[in-house]
Amino acid sequence: MPSIILSKDGNVLREVRLVKERLTIGRAPHNDIVLEELAVSSEHAVIVTRDGDSFLEDLNSTNGTQVNGQPIRMHFLQHGDVVELAEYRIRYDADASADPSPRPLQGPKLIVLDGPNCGKEISLSRPIVTLGRPNDHIALVIREADQYYLSNVEGLDPPVVNGVPLGSQRHRLADRDVINYCGARLRVFLSN
Repeated sequence: MPSIILSKDGNVLREVRLVKERLTIGRAPHNDIVLEELAVSSEHAVIVTRDGDSFLEDLNSTNGTQVNGQPIRMHFLQHGDVVELAEYRIRYDADASADPSPRPLQGPKLIVLDGPNCGKEISLSRPIVTLGRPNDHIALVIREADQYYLSNVEGLDPPVVNGVPLGSQRHRLADRDVINYCGARLRVFLSN
């Protein structure tokens, strides 16, 4: 199980096992890790962990987030990475001694690329998969034989596939397509 080690001025403050899927970091007291420094935004960053893999996302913080000295917006964490938030350092430990976990969700799926659900996988194993928010925006991914189609059902802002708005016609999805919908980007994976 991965963990992070939080330090400031060379002193280790605490170690946190990444047991939660989402671990929020910021100055506000509702965060999982509270960093009391004005240079840290109220909601600065989030670490999303799924099946042993962790992604770090900067939540549009004022002063930004760096990994290994490089500014990032989103970053797939690797063992030994050092995250810098103002005067704080967070070292990522992938727990290399653990058995590698099996890859999740074999078969066709969508993976959320950004936003609060970054890293989430949505299986396309059912004949119809609903995307969006009820009474606001709804789109469907429909499976017919071995083909997948995206269809806009409800809402003024239709999904956008590879930069092209969907319109009223359904769209046949291809492997690696990118869907923009409801403020998130999703990548289509139709083959393993």
